[in-house]
Amino acid sequence: MASNDKDPIVKLNVGGVTFQTLKSTLTKHKSMFKVMLETEMPVTKDESGCIFIDRDPKKFEKVLEFLRTGRIDFSESVKIIENDSELLKIIKKIGKPILVFHVPVTNFGSIQFPVGFDFPIFKKFYAPRLNIYLKPYSTQSSVRHQEWQWTLYKKDYSEGNGPRDPRQMFGKHLEASIDGFLMD
Repeated sequence: MASNDKDPIVKLNVGGVTFQTLKSTLTKHKSMFKVMLETEMPVTKDESGCIFIDRDPKKFEKVLEFLRTGRIDFSESVKIIENDSELLKIIKKIGKPILVFHVPVTNFGSIQFPVGFDFPIFKKFYAPRLNIYLKPYSTQSSVRHQEWQWTLYKKDYSEGNGPRDPRQMFGKHLEASIDGFLMD
């Protein structure tokens, strides 16, 4: 990895594992790293001069990959349903209730999360109560913003998202639907 005075290499010790990346990689997004590297914020360094971060290095690999590429790979943490027959097999064996997000994928292969919807926080909160899946579908469109749909399943019953008040954010509508569904 080449560096210069304008874009130096930054060495990080994350949970005992050393990572090297360019300063510009760490500072291109508004984040703790930007504050850490562009202000006088005190940082802890290890004996070799690396900035020490007390976090899981395996998870940090994903953070660093996002900072480098702007993409997040959910394949390990989120179950993906590839087709309708796979969906039918899953709902045939329902134990814990299931939430399936029907996610539009543009003809460029990208998805866009609903405005104001923090998927990782949502998943962390609801995963103990629901099995959560993504089921991508092709929109044959280059339009980036299309509303996600969802279906909730439990033994002998399913429910999709209905119409929502346009003033209500996606996440609030979803949470209200889930809470009502789980109470029934």
